Amino acid sequence: MTDDEWRDRLPLLTDVFDLAIDLEVSLEGWHCIYVQHVLTTNYFASKFLISLGLAKKNLFVIGKDYSTSAQAMSRYHSDEISASSLGSPYDFSCAFDEPIVEFARDMIIDLIEGGANKLLLLDEGGILARAFKNIPERSDLRLVFVELTSRGLQHVNHLSASSVHIDVGHSYGKQKIESLLIADSMQHFIKKTMTLRKKTDLCKVAIVGVGAIGHALSMCLLQSGFHVETYDICNEKGTSTSMEGALDDARIILSCTGRPIDVKRLLMAAPGRALLFNCGSSDVEFSLWRYRESLPKIWSIEASSLLTNKLLHRDISIPSNDGHITICNGGFPINLGSGDDPIPEKQIQITRALMLLGVVQGVSEQQPGKHTLSEKLQHPVISRYRKLLE
Repeated sequence: MTDDEWRDRLPLLTDVFDLAIDLEVSLEGWHCIYVQHVLTTNYFASKFLISLGLAKKNLFVIGKDYSTSAQAMSRYHSDEISASSLGSPYDFSCAFDEPIVEFARDMIIDLIEGGANKLLLLDEGGILARAFKNIPERSDLRLVFVELTSRGLQHVNHLSASSVHIDVGHSYGKQKIESLLIADSMQHFIKKTMTLRKKTDLCKVAIVGVGAIGHALSMCLLQSGFHVETYDICNEKGTSTSMEGALDDARIILSCTGRPIDVKRLLMAAPGRALLFNCGSSDVEFSLWRYRESLPKIWSIEASSLLTNKLLHRDISIPSNDGHITICNGGFPINLGSGDDPIPEKQIQITRALMLLGVVQGVSEQQPGKHTLSEKLQHPVISRYRKLLE
């Protein structure tokens, strides 16, 4: 293992690094909190930040137990980089992310009170934005937020007017390229679950939420021969005008809304023996913790044969009139929990590159406020990515 291994494994990051050098971007003197899945490619992104001048002791990685790779965590520890994986044991008594928000809030307060005057927050799902709420800022604090998801953007409105916020979630690369990679990964795990359960027929699939991921999943499954019905909570993009219509006779139900859905309504509409999959982020889609008190007697747990024996990945079986409905993988994203990156490095490097472009733009940005990830910065990196895939 060498300090430059990231260049060989994720060559696209070298292009971003060279761009940073051309723009004279340096992370010397910065502190960084990095909320993201503890996976090997994110470890390489961390090494990129250190190569750009970030002191190793000033980098703090926060991961989530449902997605943490033991291999990646071992790399962090061997390299003496502060990395935490939070969330288990989890008993559905609160939203999965809430204790992580509190952990991050304490960390931010400690850094600010300790004199940090340049703070880079790499956020996923608005965890750091929520953690920063109501924390008094020092007048000399330079603050840069980089939000990686569309979902997290709903939490940034309270940020200080003097901070810089880079919106990576709505970038072309995330919406048009990464969404296809995630959809293909989700499809793989859905098919694997069906095979293990001896359900190999091309059944009806219902997709709730037709944003970037939902649309991409619909295209993937249609191409594989499935009958797909879609419903969108917020607009008319779906093929069905009601959730009940979309779910009728569906054996597979995918939730891709990026926000909590009405689980009781969904369970009432879902046919018996249906499999429900979270194709969004964290436990947000089903938010099962909201229903733990009202449904304690009908919850049963099956050991998942697909992913791991971690309790977080138990399948949750809810009896119905004509069988039972199963919420797969503990209600967490179906493609996370099986080990390391669920998407090959050669492909997922575009996601890490987009985030690091957000860092380059944020640190070099002189005008505070919200900024979409620059198309000018994205274009050469996306062109290079496409050539790497040829």
